[in-house]
Amino acid sequence: MEQHPKTNDFKSDIFVHIIGSNKLQNGLLLTFLVDKTGLKNQCLTHMNLESLKIENKPSKKDFILIDCKSIEMDHFWSKIRSLETSFPDRLFIALFNVAPNARIEKTALSNGIRGVFFENDPPEAIPKGIFTILNGDLWYPRKSLTRFLLESKASARSQQDKIPAVLLTPREREIIALIASGKNSKEIANELCISAHTVKTHIYNIYSKINARSRLQATLWAAKNL
Repeated sequence: MEQHPKTNDFKSDIFVHIIGSNKLQNGLLLTFLVDKTGLKNQCLTHMNLESLKIENKPSKKDFILIDCKSIEMDHFWSKIRSLETSFPDRLFIALFNVAPNARIEKTALSNGIRGVFFENDPPEAIPKGIFTILNGDLWYPRKSLTRFLLESKASARSQQDKIPAVLLTPREREIIALIASGKNSKEIANELCISAHTVKTHIYNIYSKINARSRLQATLWAAKNL
């Protein structure tokens, strides 16, 4: 059975916030997360995003889970964008209870959401997804990432203010395309027959060139510029 790291494996204190009006569901979810992740008492529930207060402490990370069934998402995208922009390195936002046919992934990615959990996902998907996101990856179905990339590329062709992709070497363009498709560093290394260390070096150089600090930002850049 796959073992997930406990929160003390991360250098920062991690606080999980659940946003939603279903108190019973959220309480049960917190209990489950405490059991599976070792979050202890670092969990809080909130009725809505307006009641959420984020402290600007470098040693603290906040992971926000938003219940799509009890929150009217159309009213909160601007608030989410503001939060993600204000704390890009230490704030992680994901959606749960997402309807499988909602096709919300494109809007979520565009607004800085790091991952989505569907209402028919097994419970174990949430702690696994949390650790995946905290380690710098996105938690989306690979088909959704590919569709988003293709749709954004088609739209970007009509824009005149793109950052030229010539900034990147052919290998770097290849790697950022694989990042945008949802593959992690190990999968990229296997596909390109290079070492994981080499992949990490390329990713560092890519991020420096395009001024990105996360896989999400790199994915959005690739969608607009490749």
